[in-house]
Amino acid sequence: MASKYTERALHDVRSSLFLLTGLLAASLTLVGCQQALRKSNGSCPSRCSEETLAKRCYQLWNAKEKEDWKTVFAFREPDQRQSENLDEFVQYCKEHEPFRVSDFKLGKTITDGSMGWAELFYDASMSKFPAMAPRKVSRWEKWRLTDGQWYPVPTKEIALYPESPALRDVSEERRLRERYDELWTARVEGNWSRCYTFCDPRDKTDISEQDLANQLRLLQMVSSEIHWIEVLGGKGTVHADVTHKVTDPNLSKLPPQTAVVDEQWVKVDGEWYLDLKE
Repeated sequence: MASKYTERALHDVRSSLFLLTGLLAASLTLVGCQQALRKSNGSCPSRCSEETLAKRCYQLWNAKEKEDWKTVFAFREPDQRQSENLDEFVQYCKEHEPFRVSDFKLGKTITDGSMGWAELFYDASMSKFPAMAPRKVSRWEKWRLTDGQWYPVPTKEIALYPESPALRDVSEERRLRERYDELWTARVEGNWSRCYTFCDPRDKTDISEQDLANQLRLLQMVSSEIHWIEVLGGKGTVHADVTHKVTDPNLSKLPPQTAVVDEQWVKVDGEWYLDLKE
């Protein structure tokens, strides 16, 4: 049984980690959530992958337009289909699908590794109010490769994926990547003064350099793997797997842990800084 001191130390570290993630504006999730970002097991070049995605997307939305719910069900990922019943799914869609799709057109498709986006144009009308005029819809749909096949990203996981590159500032994403790497080096080296320079200047009235250092030194940074970077306007997000180890000597036997981090950045006077208040 752990001593009261060890339990107290563990509680203090957990509390500090919670504060740390707030200061860094990062969203930490257990390592199991990393499975949401599955990687492609194929070697299809970009153009081939985009053509395959376009074909899959057209098949799905053509089925939605025809209300072919059996085909729509086939576009749910394998683990979803295994846990659901086809007949129940079809019956539910017949009774509860809120919208009817018509005049569907597929625009561009873009792929980046295991992530994909499809540009959709269609008319949507209310199933229960057929007399209402349909509404024209234009949007990008997020897709991902699972077991070598393209599927739409499940609704509950959409936020884990970036917006289409067509909507993002790719050149600024390269600059943000440089800033993230520079800050990561400072974190690994324990250069807390350098880390402080990456904080949004507007936030420094609420946190001192010493306060930040006291929080950062609770963790030893081991490695970082960036999954994606998104810049929309003057705000940026770095989505990465971060492996770290607790520095408290009473918890030295704990193995390194990996967390999924959404780190928020903001552009101020032409430069990218950590957004501590987001």
